[in-house]
Order: sequence, then C-alpha cells, then structure tokens
Amino acid sequence: MIGPMKLVVAVSVALALAAAVASIAHGEFILSAVWTVRDDGSARQILAVLPSGVVIDRAGDRVALSTDEGLVVARLDAGGHVVFPDTKNVGSAVFSPSSNSIAFTAWANGSYGLYVARADGTAVRRADVSASPAAWSLDGRSIVFASGVVGKRADLVTERVDGSGRRVLARGGFSDLLRPPYVSPDGRSIAYDCANTQGGGFCIVRDRTTRRYLHGGFDPVWSPTGRLVATTIIGNLNSGLDVVDVATGARRVVAPVPDLIGVDFTPLAWSPDGRRLLYQRRCGAGLRPPQCVTAVYVRTITTGKDRRISVDGLRWTLAQWRGHTVTYVTQP
Repeated sequence: MIGPMKLVVAVSVALALAAAVASIAHGEFILSAVWTVRDDGSARQILAVLPSGVVIDRAGDRVALSTDEGLVVARLDAGGHVVFPDTKNVGSAVFSPSSNSIAFTAWANGSYGLYVARADGTAVRRADVSASPAAWSLDGRSIVFASGVVGKRADLVTERVDGSGRRVLARGGFSDLLRPPYVSPDGRSIAYDCANTQGGGFCIVRDRTTRRYLHGGFDPVWSPTGRLVATTIIGNLNSGLDVVDVATGARRVVAPVPDLIGVDFTPLAWSPDGRRLLYQRRCGAGLRPPQCVTAVYVRTITTGKDRRISVDGLRWTLAQWRGHTVTYVTQP
C-alpha cells in the first residue's frame, strides 16, 4: 500500500504573503491563496498563501492539493505539510467533517481506486477500484460514492470507513464517475449527477425515493437546512443556476436566458440563514472583457436581486459563509 508519510517544511508565510501582494500590484495573481471578505464585498484580505498545486478541498486549518509529488495535505498554520508517497493523478480529495480523515481518488502503487486514510497519511485503505469521488456522512463514520460502471451507469452506494456494511442507495443511476455525490446538511438527501439517465439533469435520493430534475446538474450546493439545493444548469443552451425546494419540488432560475448564453455559473455557498446564495459568473469560450468579466454575486432568493461583491477576475472555490464573513480559495 502507500508508504510512510513524508514531512516537508513549510515555506515562510511572511515571504509568501509578500509575493502575493507583489503579484496583485502587478495586476496578476499567480499563487493559490485563502481569502476572507465581508458578505457586502468589503474588508477583503489574504489569510494564507498555499503551496504549489491544485487545491481540491479545505477543512479547518487543512487543505488538500494535487501536486507533482502526489496528494498533499497542508496546514494553514505553517505547520508543514504531508505528502502521500506513490500517489499519482489525484482526481479528488475530500476531508471528513472532523478533517482528521480524507477520501481521495488516485493511482497508488500502480493501481487506481478510491482510498480512505487519516489526514496525517496513515491507515490508508482502498475502498473501491472503480468509483467516483466520495462524500462523507455527517458523523464521519461512512462514505457515499458511485461504484462500478454498467452501460455508463453506476450504483450509488454507502459503506463504513472500515469497509463494512456496504449497501446500495440507488441502482444504475449515477452517470459520471468524475463527480461526487453531495450529502445534505440534515443527512436525509443525497444529490448526484444523472445527466445521462432517463432524461434527468441531476437526481436527489431522499428517504429512499429518487427524484430527477431536468437541466439542473453540476456542483450541487445545499442550503444549511437541506431544504434548498442550487446547481449549475446544463443543456438546451441554457446559462444560469437552478434552485430547487426539495420539500415542494418548486424551482427558481438564477439568470436570464438567453441573455447570458456562454457565461458559466457556479453556486459557491449559502448564507447561514439560507436566504442568500453566493455564486460566480465566469466567461465561457470566446467571451472576454468588456463583454464578460468574472465576478461573484450574492442573490437574495425571495426578491431575485443580486449584489456584486467581487470583480477581481479570480476564480473562487471552496467558499464557506459564517456570520457575515466569507472565506474562499483562489487559484491561478
């Protein structure tokens, strides 16, 4: 299996922050970083500059990155970072709710699969040889993922972290092993991509019943209560976001069509009270300023009104909204 972890001394935070400030001053940002901003767009500042690599997940003071060395778990407190040796082509990584464990997809010792490990690089176990990225249960004792492919469809399954208790939640409905399922905050619902199955865009399993929604699709983001879910609209030349009320099935579209054809929309985070949605507009192929600029907005769901809080052109990921403060990651 994967060999012992390798500890690497972290780069000086002070020097990295100085480089970040210099890059912003020259109109470019060439480093990945964690930022904080007020939900009205004010008081933005850098919290930490991250090691080189593609940032995949963040939890607490840890971030997971795909690097030339393999999977890396780095600490934001300058406590160094852990390299998982013999990992290549890391496709995904997601921390458990406690951030003490991690599930990831990668090649390891010549074999591809979904792996579960402690965040310090120990106790690595391969959970499945043909699986999607995983999601964690609320208690961190189980993982949920798609397993196996039959006719380009896979089963949605769950099992305990030790590999026991596997059971099928939805049979033959998962259409894309590159995307993970998404567990709602109340633990009752799981959203997943089923774009190629029975005309559905995305599916929700709730209380053992599966419902399909047309044209909604990628990157589901659950509201704090699990009542609403926002997804990126796909198909039919649509642009925008789809907000679904799981209890009633009612839907709202966040974007006019066809006004913004070619603009990519991504839901980022819900406000703590579930009344506002943070989302991003990015320029699709062939669109450039001033016709299109990458920007981040806050949408009030009941009124349909937007407030733009960023036009810096940076791509936001892994946003978290606490109180009136949003933290997020930017990458080159």
